[in-house]
Amino acid sequence: MKDYLLIKNDFVKTEFKPHIHESFSIGKIINGECKLSINKNRELVKNSEIRIVNPLETHYVENNSRWSYINLFIEENYIRNIISSLLNKEYKSYIKFPNKINDPTIGNLFNQLNEYLDHHLNSISIEENITQLIVILVKKYSPLKIKKSRDINNHYVKRLVEYIYTHYLDDIQLQDLQDIAGINKYHIIRIFKQHFSLTPYQFILKLRIEHALKLMKKDYPLSLIAVESGFFDQSHFIKEFKKVYGITPLRFREQSL
Repeated sequence: MKDYLLIKNDFVKTEFKPHIHESFSIGKIINGECKLSINKNRELVKNSEIRIVNPLETHYVENNSRWSYINLFIEENYIRNIISSLLNKEYKSYIKFPNKINDPTIGNLFNQLNEYLDHHLNSISIEENITQLIVILVKKYSPLKIKKSRDINNHYVKRLVEYIYTHYLDDIQLQDLQDIAGINKYHIIRIFKQHFSLTPYQFILKLRIEHALKLMKKDYPLSLIAVESGFFDQSHFIKEFKKVYGITPLRFREQSL
């Protein structure tokens, strides 16, 4: 498995026998409910609730009705690398999170991940959310004391922005930005939010919307504009356009005539 695996499943009358994972398993119920046991602690997990199974914790699931969930498997080393970035030193120790959390911010991140899966979006959007999710878990639900991060030199911002402006129509990955700037992925997300109040992916979407606006002045079909502007499909383009302008691209085009 790579550093993380994001899955979404729908079940009817499900039973998972007692088992363990070597990775972290973080899941949110998106419809229905299920009975979950972790280390012999059995409970009913309801819609929108989040549960964490730490590595090597015995757990099983059973249910007699329809339910669905989105689940994130994360390798321990991936979390350690983010912790090392937060601490500014290598972290090698074991980390454990509570099995039960109630955090609206993490819940919203899962909602976004669910949306990304539905639209088959690229990995930068997914990895950004996963990174932010892990940072929240470490800062709020672990015993580690994380100091406030220092401001990062503006030359990193300049280098990253120049690269994105040149390649925003391409399939940019966080690893690409890390290679360009020479700083880790967590810091890249942080400095974008610090300077632009946007994640790198949101910044890229902004540029793609602006590019689409230029194409909309010509008599191109929206399906072509969507693909030429870097969106997965027309549906994805319409959804992101409405977030910015409050109306569909077609309505916007009609009002601009």
